[in-house]
Amino acid sequence: MVIVTDLRRPPKAPSPSPTSSELKAAFPSVRFDERNKPFHHWLASGGGDKILGAVFITTELPPDIRGYVGPVSVLVGMDSSGAIKRLVVLSNRETPYYMRRVEQSGFIERVTGRKVTDDLSEVDAVSGATVTSRAIAGDVAGASRVVAKRLFGIEAPKEASMATGVIDAVVLGAVLLLALAARIWYRNRVLKWASWTAAIALVGIFLAVPLSFSHISNVMEGRLPPLSNPALVVLLVWSLVTTVIWGPVFCGYACPFGAMQEIAWRVAPGRKWSVSERVGRHIRSFRWLVFFGLVIAVFPLGIREAAGFEPYPYFFDELHRLVFPTGAGTSGRLSLLVFGYALFVLLISCRFKRFWCRVFCPTGACLSLLSLRRRLSRMESGVPKDTPGEETY
Repeated sequence: MVIVTDLRRPPKAPSPSPTSSELKAAFPSVRFDERNKPFHHWLASGGGDKILGAVFITTELPPDIRGYVGPVSVLVGMDSSGAIKRLVVLSNRETPYYMRRVEQSGFIERVTGRKVTDDLSEVDAVSGATVTSRAIAGDVAGASRVVAKRLFGIEAPKEASMATGVIDAVVLGAVLLLALAARIWYRNRVLKWASWTAAIALVGIFLAVPLSFSHISNVMEGRLPPLSNPALVVLLVWSLVTTVIWGPVFCGYACPFGAMQEIAWRVAPGRKWSVSERVGRHIRSFRWLVFFGLVIAVFPLGIREAAGFEPYPYFFDELHRLVFPTGAGTSGRLSLLVFGYALFVLLISCRFKRFWCRVFCPTGACLSLLSLRRRLSRMESGVPKDTPGEETY
């Protein structure tokens, strides 16, 4: 019910009115003249009649690209040559954790100084806040083209096609259908290996959209990505539906980090670690402590940073940058940390099957909650525990 209602586009909120200090932060100027034609903006001048540039709000102009939850209102200062002076974030409904990462990553500074004729998609997205940072860049680029053309007569290249998001959703949908087929015909080894490979290559590296607790926490608050982020919509709806009907299909066949652990365990030589059923239950119960601990931290305590507990989304962000470099300034402060984490987990997984999934993963724990009723009915009907959906993911 939450998913269906949240997919509807909410009414457009009125743009916030910037203060004089925010206007000056966007464009250091002596005087601002507010105008409403041909659109709402402020002309910036040095005190005389010479126009130095303009200040405008992205949400009042096309293309209206939304972040993970909704529009991000940004005040943009642009001079008469089409160069972006500064960005000032006014208001948004994004998770504070995402916006804090954007503000602390130097992303705003990397956009500053670029011209309207530049391709802002070359500016690296922020690891851990990819959707939000890309939405800001896309909205700033589109609005700046409108202002440059209509106020200063500057022609800029056409905007990148919105078909990219649809293509991403189609690619993701194909991978998820493959994963579902691997779950239904779970004894087919070819389908299993194909789904694991596609999960790593496409969901993890190409799209960099693995399901994580940050998505789960947004869903718990009734926040889902809008239709302008079709890949995330497809991922969340598919994960919910398949989990309820077939069990944690995403964890077993579509999670790129789970697939990496599975392959590491299968191909690594040497003796595997085994534990008794009793010890296994104690080990698996730890991830429930992690899950409920994060829920308490994020909601009652208001510690939004806890939503970013899982390092693997950052890991795949970094892999995406390595495979598809833009050369436009990266923020690699987390690189060593996330790669070290991934290497450690994969090494342990060579001996202990799906180490992270079994011991720590809060996303897997949440999906297990959704499939609990079905799992109980399976146990009552005598279905073996090693059937997919009963596996410890």
